[in-house]
Amino acid sequence: MHLDSPSKSIVVVLGEAKGSADCDMTLSFEDITLPSGFTAGSYDYTTNGTTPVTVLPAPISGTQRRVREFNLYNNDDIYHTVTVYFVDGGVQRVIWTGVLSPSQILNYNSGVWNNNILGPVGLTGATGATGLVGATGITGGTGGTGATGASGGTGGTGGSGASGAIIIASDILFGTVDPTAGVGASGQVYINTVTDNVFQYSTPSNVWNIQGNILGATGATGATGATGGTGGTGGTGGTGGTGGTGGVGATGALAINWRGAYSAITTYSVYDAMRFTDGSAYVCVSPTVAGQNPTNYPALWSMLVSVGATGATGFTGATGGTGGTGGLGLTGGTGATGATGGTGGVGASGTGATGATGATGVTGATGATGASGHVGINWTGAWNATTIYNVGDGMLYTNGNAYICIVNTVVSARDPIGYGSYWSEIVQAGATGATGATGATGVTGATGVTGTTGATGLTGNLTWAYSSTTTMASPGTGTFRVDNATWASVANIAIMGTSHDSGNPNAFAWLSTIKVGSTLILRDITTLGGYAIFTTGAVTNNTTWVEIALTFVAQTGTFTNGDICTLDIAGGIGSTGATGATGVTGATGAGTTGATGVTGATGVTGATGVTGATGATGPAVAMTQGSHSANYTTVLADANESLLHPSADTTARTFTIDSNTNVAFPIGTCITFINQHGAGVLTIAITTDALYLAGAAATTGSRTLTAYGIATATKVTATEWVISGVGLT
Repeated sequence: MHLDSPSKSIVVVLGEAKGSADCDMTLSFEDITLPSGFTAGSYDYTTNGTTPVTVLPAPISGTQRRVREFNLYNNDDIYHTVTVYFVDGGVQRVIWTGVLSPSQILNYNSGVWNNNILGPVGLTGATGATGLVGATGITGGTGGTGATGASGGTGGTGGSGASGAIIIASDILFGTVDPTAGVGASGQVYINTVTDNVFQYSTPSNVWNIQGNILGATGATGATGATGGTGGTGGTGGTGGTGGTGGVGATGALAINWRGAYSAITTYSVYDAMRFTDGSAYVCVSPTVAGQNPTNYPALWSMLVSVGATGATGFTGATGGTGGTGGLGLTGGTGATGATGGTGGVGASGTGATGATGATGVTGATGATGASGHVGINWTGAWNATTIYNVGDGMLYTNGNAYICIVNTVVSARDPIGYGSYWSEIVQAGATGATGATGATGVTGATGVTGTTGATGLTGNLTWAYSSTTTMASPGTGTFRVDNATWASVANIAIMGTSHDSGNPNAFAWLSTIKVGSTLILRDITTLGGYAIFTTGAVTNNTTWVEIALTFVAQTGTFTNGDICTLDIAGGIGSTGATGATGVTGATGAGTTGATGVTGATGVTGATGVTGATGATGPAVAMTQGSHSANYTTVLADANESLLHPSADTTARTFTIDSNTNVAFPIGTCITFINQHGAGVLTIAITTDALYLAGAAATTGSRTLTAYGIATATKVTATEWVISGVGLT
C-alpha cells in the first residue's frame, strides 16, 4: 500500500463496541523522498470501538509513504467486524473487511492480507456423535362424540394422533421425573416427558427453573348424541341419526415469531424471537420497549439457543423416542386444528333375538379450524443456485451461515450475498476451534474429509504488461488485458501464462489454480500511482492463457498501454469438510391413525451444524541465499534474495549491483547483503546507476560492510537504489 499525496491516509474501524478490551494495532512504514533517500518509522494504536482510528497519517508533500507491515490483534473477548479504509480526501474505499474471533490476528505484509496466522490448521477432528433423536410429538386430543344414531351402537375411539415434530437444540435433556438441583450446566434445558414441563438450569444458584409446558390446549368436547331407540324384535336396526357437530377447537399455544437479527429500535412482544449480537438466540418472555436487550434486561428474555463453544463436539444424550429427526432452525408452530366432530357410533345390535346390526351413523360435521399460528421455517437443506425460494424457506449457504427467505426470490440464483433484502440470517457459522471431547456413550461419527490444501503462492515480483485491447483472446507473451476500458465496468481479465520478466517465466499452472472469491490486485509499477482491485470468479483454462471472471472493488490512477504491472492474489475460501452421517430414523409406530390431534408445541431450535475444517495453509515461500567467495555481480535471480560473504573467505570482496541496462530488476526489488563473522571487508558497489545511503542526503557511491554486518538495498526507480543496514559505512 502506497500513500503518494498529503490527502491520503489509512483508517481502521470496528463494527461493534469493545467488550472487555480494545484491539492492539501496530504498523511499520517507509517515507521515500527522492533523491535524499527514505526514512523508516512505526506507529502503535488501539481501536476505539465504532469510532474510526487513523493508523497511517498522510505523508508530507513530495514524500511517498509505503506500508511494510500492519497487525491487528483481537485481545477482546467478543468477535469483531474489522474494516480497513483507504481514505483520499472525502472518499473512503474499503481495502479489507472481515470478522476476527478472540485472539485472532489480522496481518498485512508485502501486499498480502492474512487473518489466519495462528499457525497451520491441524488435522480435522472426528465428527461428533449423532445428535438426539427428536422426542415423540404430543398426541392430539380425541374429537367429541357425535349424537348416537337410532338403534346404533357407540363408535370406537380413534387411534393416537400423528406425532408433532420436535426440533432438538444442543444440551437438551429428557427424563420421566423432574431434574435434580445442583446437577446440570448453565443453559441446559430439561423436559419431563411425563408432565411435559420444560426446565432451564440457572447459575450461580444451580437450580432448575420451570419455563412452561409444551402441551397444546385440548379441543372442546363435542355435544352428546341422543340415545338410539331399541331395535324391534327380529327386525333390522334403524339407521343411526346424524352425529352432532363437534365444538370449535381451542386456539393452539402461540408459536415462536422469528424476528431475525436484534434491533435496538424494535419493541418485542411475548414469543418474539431474535438473534442477539453475542450469536445466541433469545425468546421474549415479557413485553419490552426499544433498547431492552438480553444483556441489560435478562428478566425480559429466555435464551432459546446458546451460541456453541467453538469447535466443541455436541453432548450426546439418551436416545429419543420414535419420531422424525428435528430439522435445523425455528419451525413456526401451526395453529391448533379444531377438534374433529365425533364420528357417529356404529348402531347397537337390536335387542331382538335375531336382530341384525344397525347401520353406521352419519359422520358428524368437522369442527371449525383453530387460529393459524406463525408460519414456520421450511428447511430445504444446502443452498442450490437453481432453486426458486419462497417466504419461510430456510437453507444453509456456502459461507456456513443459515438464512430464511423473507421475500419470494421469483427466479433462481438470488443468494443472500447479492440479494440481502430477500433473506434474514438465522444462525451465523462459528469459527473452527479445537476438537472437542467425544460425548459420553455416543457412537463416533465418520471422520470428516480434510479440506483441500490451498494452492502454493507464486513467488513475488513477476510482472505483465498492460494491453489496452478489450477483446477476450490470447493477450500475447508477457501481457494481460481486460474486457472494458472503464475499470468499474470490467467483468473479465485475460492473462498470458508467460510473464513479462526476463526469460518470460511461465506462471500458467499457478494462474489456473486461483480460487473463486480471491482478491486480485493490479499495481502499475511504471507510474507507481495506478492500482485496481477485484474479486475473482470462475477461471477458464485456455492452454496458454487464462480468462478469469471479475467483480470490481476499487481503482485509482491510470493504466497506459504498455505499462508494467504486478499481479497479487489473496487466497479464497477453503473446501468445506464433509458432513457427518445422519443418524438412523426410528421405526414408524404401528396402529390405526385416529382423528387429527392438536398440533404440538413448537420444537426447540436445532443445534448449529459443525463448521467444516478450514483448508490447510499453503506452504510459505522462504528467501533463498547465495554464497560467494569471490567478487560478484548480481543477476536477475538475485531479486528479493540474500547474498552471503562467508566467514571462510577472509579476503576483501566486492559485490556489485548491475545496471538497469544489463539487468532490469523490477522496481521494489530488495537484495540483502550479509558479511559473516571472520570474513574480509565487503564492498557493495553499483555500475552506472545511483546507490543512495538511507538518511544521508544526496550521498551516493559504494558502501563498506564490516564483519557481522547486514544491509538491504531497495530499487526505488529504474536507475536508483537506497541501502541501509548495520555495520554499513
